[in-house]
Amino acid sequence: MGVQCHDFWEEVYIPEGSFADLTLGRTFSAGMYACRPPGMPHGPWRTDDGVVTFEVRYPTRQP
Repeated sequence: MGVQCHDFWEEVYIPEGSFADLTLGRTFSAGMYACRPPGMPHGPWRTDDGVVTFEVRYPTRQP
C-alpha cells in the first residue's frame, strides 16, 4: 500500500500480535497504542505473526 498520509486523526490499539511500520522504523506490539495526527506519514507495514488492531479515525476540528 505504500506510505499513507491522512487528513484526519487516527488512533490505533493493538490487542494481539505485532507489526513493523517501515517508514517510522518502529515495531508496535500487543498492548501498545499509537496516535497519528493529520499529515503524519506512516506505513507501509509488515507483520510476521499477524496482528489485530482497533482503529478509531475522526476529523480535525474546523475553526
